[in-house]
Amino acid sequence: MGLNPIVEAGNSDSAHQLQLKNYIYFSMVFSFSVEMLNRVMSKRVAKNRVVKLNEPMPEEKKNEYNHQVN
Repeated sequence: MGLNPIVEAGNSDSAHQLQLKNYIYFSMVFSFSVEMLNRVMSKRVAKNRVVKLNEPMPEEKKNEYNHQVN
């Protein structure tokens, strides 16, 4: 972004021909949209990060479960 003031200081007509401001605005909009997508995605990941704990099983059920699995 520091290129635009340097080119405009030297020759404003060439800066207008190169359309440097369009590149600068495009890069700003692109980086803003990527940042917004990152924030939305991080909120979704944090929202879905839920730990589901199993309830303790009585000994009888544990034995039945172990026999079924093996």
